[in-house]
Amino acid sequence: MVIQRLQIGAFRNISSARLDPAEGVNRLVGVNGAGKTSVLEAVHFLASGRSFRRGGPDTLRQNGSGEAVLSARIADRGEHALGVRLGEGSREIRLDGANVPGFSALAGVLKTIHYTPEGHRLASGGPRERRRFLDWGLFHVEPAYLDLARRYHRTLQQRNRWLKTGPSGPDPWASQLAASGEEINQQREAYVARLEGKVQEIFGELGGAGELTMGLEQGWPEALGLGEALERDRRRELDSTRMGPHRADLRLILDGSPARERASRGQQKIIILALRLAQLALALEVSGEVPVFLFDDVGSELDPERRRAAMGLLERYGRQVFVTSTEEALCPLPSSGIPAATFRVHEGTIERSE
Repeated sequence: MVIQRLQIGAFRNISSARLDPAEGVNRLVGVNGAGKTSVLEAVHFLASGRSFRRGGPDTLRQNGSGEAVLSARIADRGEHALGVRLGEGSREIRLDGANVPGFSALAGVLKTIHYTPEGHRLASGGPRERRRFLDWGLFHVEPAYLDLARRYHRTLQQRNRWLKTGPSGPDPWASQLAASGEEINQQREAYVARLEGKVQEIFGELGGAGELTMGLEQGWPEALGLGEALERDRRRELDSTRMGPHRADLRLILDGSPARERASRGQQKIIILALRLAQLALALEVSGEVPVFLFDDVGSELDPERRRAAMGLLERYGRQVFVTSTEEALCPLPSSGIPAATFRVHEGTIERSE
């Protein structure tokens, strides 16, 4: 999976830019605030319909502009054209020249994995980010998982609306919710088990210190099936569903203690980078469809030894990589014949450096 062409208009601080990236490593170099991260954000938005930065959709449009426009040509087993137009309170999404109702229609056309300076929140923050990490990674290796997750959340919303009416009769949603919830949990458990070995291996290659293990908290008592847990909540007259995979969490354990408590900020960054690279490695192993890897601000995140290790791992597992840096020296291009390109970013303009 590679991006052959990327066009950006009035997105963040980029007025107008076109990139024809290399199939291998693409290095974006410029001072802080030049627009490097905005390029990665544009790619991620085309893939997922959301930003990895904070703020609503209106923050994505360049100040003073009525709309932002993103488009990309993607090559995998075939070619596809993606396009998004973001107006004030509106958006238009296109796939191969035709309007589509939402980003769900683009699922799988472009897949990305990203690592940013804010990535430590995956270890230090709440469980929501870790559930997203699991589900996004699962979708990379099990495309049908996306439909399963959507089915569960539709049923969850319907059940919560029903609960708020204060019903007294039989639960019409419990059986369906329990069936899809149990299946989600089984797939997550299998994914975590497969991912853990790769995370441990990559963590060691990145110079991570200590024993890193992983586990899944399923979101309801281990001794109960989900159907039983839902029925117990009914008897307690709760007005929303508080048991299920939507309450799950990924445990990250360093030397026997939660990583968010034991690991320093620097250690947390190495843990999260290992998680992201392990997702890339597992996608390559399982499906052969390697997501585009987005690596923001490599120079500030890693010391020289770990930078070399990370880039070596990306050469091993990745296909197309976008990496940003304030200096070329902080991000040397691969010497192994892998296609590579350097783009200089200055005040929202982008030029390829030959």
